[in-house]
Amino acid sequence: MSSSRPDLLLTCLLTLSLALGHVTGQEADARAVQARESVMTSTQAREMRSEPGVSLAPIASPEAQKEFGEQVVIRREASFDPWKVELDVQGFHTDNVALAPRRVEDFFLRTGLEVSYTNRLGGGWNAEFLLGQDALRYDQFSSLNFDRSRAAMGLSTKLSWLGGATLLARYQFDHLMEEGFGSSIMTTHSILAGVIKSWRVGDKQRFHLGYLSEPDLYVDPDIAVRHEHGLHAGYSLKLTERLTARLTGRAAYYSSPNAGREDWNFLARFTATYALTDWANVSASTGMTWNHSTKDRFDYRVQLTGAYLGLELRF
Repeated sequence: MSSSRPDLLLTCLLTLSLALGHVTGQEADARAVQARESVMTSTQAREMRSEPGVSLAPIASPEAQKEFGEQVVIRREASFDPWKVELDVQGFHTDNVALAPRRVEDFFLRTGLEVSYTNRLGGGWNAEFLLGQDALRYDQFSSLNFDRSRAAMGLSTKLSWLGGATLLARYQFDHLMEEGFGSSIMTTHSILAGVIKSWRVGDKQRFHLGYLSEPDLYVDPDIAVRHEHGLHAGYSLKLTERLTARLTGRAAYYSSPNAGREDWNFLARFTATYALTDWANVSASTGMTWNHSTKDRFDYRVQLTGAYLGLELRF
């Protein structure tokens, strides 16, 4: 009985401090920082898929048709569909809902809708525009619930002199609100830039390695300003025609000048994705994040385990 009292006390204090965050400036600033890290934690589970499609094409050679009759062959080709609409639902368990040294468990549900448009420009450049809306809802700590509106536009190109690596630069806007499109928690304008290189080994294996930086241009409240720089790596293995396993990792450095805080953040995650159809997939994942900060109260470890359902329409 005595061992459960500290957890109960911590739960009560956490709920009380989050409620006070609507009243005092200091707790409101802490809520903005925590909401930002919750966005990062919840979106780590989302995998972006870019697999070549399968199309049917008739054999056009008259000689071949005369010899074998009319034939149909299956070939893989990357089709270009400029519009993409994604709807996803994620249900997860976290063993550290407060992202604090002392861990408290909870469940949360994330739903998201994203509409994006990609246009091919001259000189090998691509332009991208996207709009998205997300909602995070916690089971026990409903005071952590928030809605998120986001938009981005950017450019990308392949660097032939770097083995076909992708160079990208993107402007990003994020607005976090209280549940039900309530009062503002945090507004962020940032730039994401970096280089990503992938290697394919046969038809079943793929590796990728990249470096991304995301400096903030403007944040309200300004205590939550954070500049991020990270190395990303991943490996995927196509186990069957529909089942893919992925192992990803990241090592990032965060600088929060207005909070006098610097962090090293490490992530390792395993994901299994099953393609139900060409436009629907389900995933299960488990991952661990470690954060080491110059301020001890921001040292934490969090494990995130759950499931994902994604629907994707391209046209």
